[in-house]
Amino acid sequence: MKILTGAVIAAALAFATTSRAEIVEKKSLNLESAKKAIAAAVDYAKKNNAPGGVIAVVDEGGNLMALERLDGTFAMGATISIGKARTAVLFKKPTRFFEELIN
Repeated sequence: MKILTGAVIAAALAFATTSRAEIVEKKSLNLESAKKAIAAAVDYAKKNNAPGGVIAVVDEGGNLMALERLDGTFAMGATISIGKARTAVLFKKPTRFFEELIN
């Protein structure tokens, strides 16, 4: 009985230790941060005389948080931008990576 009790206690301690080791602090993006990212991208586009563009910010699940379409950008650009942002976050790679694989 002592051996069984000791084994149960050891297993419980091992499980508790494993559970603690798996806890990870996760940072998440809020709407304010998404708006700041968009503002920075718009400033960059203006400084580089971009003829248009769409900035989409998605969360870690690929869900749209914020979007801004610059003047002069075709309407479908919004859909394309959301898809690019979603692809980048879900695959954890910039979409340029996939373009280089194809070309």
